[in-house]
Amino acid sequence: MTNTEAQYHDEWLLDVPLLREFIEQVNEVRQREPDPQKIVAAIRPHFAKLLADQSWLPDS
Repeated sequence: MTNTEAQYHDEWLLDVPLLREFIEQVNEVRQREPDPQKIVAAIRPHFAKLLADQSWLPDS
């Protein structure tokens, strides 16, 4: 039997700097904080910033 680790890579449907920055911030919070409620609280301002600037959204 071999011991293999699953390797995950980010996949981007929409690859723009603002969205990439948001994901990096979320991942950083998730790495340092084990409590889901604290994760949500810490991510909230980053999410608000993302929603306030809709330039990253594709044209409909």
